[in-house]
Amino acid sequence: LTAVSPALAERRVALVIGNSAYRVGPLANPGRDATAVARAFNELGFDKVILKTDLSAEEMKAALGEISRESNGADIAVIYYAGHGTERDGRNFLIPVDAKLERASDLDLQTIALTTVIDQISGATRLKLVILDACRNNVFPLAGSKRAVTRGLARVEPEDNTLVVYAAKEGTVAEDGSGRQHSPFTAALAREQDI
Repeated sequence: LTAVSPALAERRVALVIGNSAYRVGPLANPGRDATAVARAFNELGFDKVILKTDLSAEEMKAALGEISRESNGADIAVIYYAGHGTERDGRNFLIPVDAKLERASDLDLQTIALTTVIDQISGATRLKLVILDACRNNVFPLAGSKRAVTRGLARVEPEDNTLVVYAAKEGTVAEDGSGRQHSPFTAALAREQDI
């Protein structure tokens, strides 16, 4: 968050999503994490902060459409996502709360590809930042996958002024922090940024 201080930009916008209420594998903290992060962006003086929780696939698409419009011409655009994510064949996906994901082929139909998320803030001119606090512990069976889906999100190499920040290194799982107020990642972010 330090990179988005007021001195660096004229217009700054953010979409903050926290998905907790999953049909499969509900999570304790993403809603609280998202609320804390949205509050921090507001306190940092962002021009527009869109906070959304427990989104279905259609609601995620609508929220991404909203940040796409807001980020067009903005200096800085940020998307923060807390919730389930998965990786298959080197592609990362963010999982809406209504996903069932019984087969690997369901990923393209029921989730949002990380590349799609990144594309929605392509209109920002100075910095495009995606922060992923995605629990990736394979709670969905994904029958028919050509290979086992193991742990962690795959590394991406975005182009021009685009950064993707992960809560855990490639191939490892970000913990939800059950029994705590925030995930370990958001708690660490809070300590550093007074969230």
